[in-house]
Amino acid sequence: MFGLQRLYAIPKTQQARLAAVAGDRYSYRELDDFTDLIGRTIQGAPEVAKIDRKGVLPEQIYLNYSQERLAQYG
Repeated sequence: MFGLQRLYAIPKTQQARLAAVAGDRYSYRELDDFTDLIGRTIQGAPEVAKIDRKGVLPEQIYLNYSQERLAQYG
């Protein structure tokens, strides 16, 4: 059919592929949004029964702060 089977990522090489394609040009958030858009677009084709994105990581936020400075604010 449309070669859609090529969209599936091989888990062992996924990180290397992502780095090769994205490099420093795109954030992980931008790539996530883009693959979501691709999935929703492909889902509209009558030949497609299911879209399953693999390797999507949960968003994590790290805060670095000084306990002493934080205590100054009350």
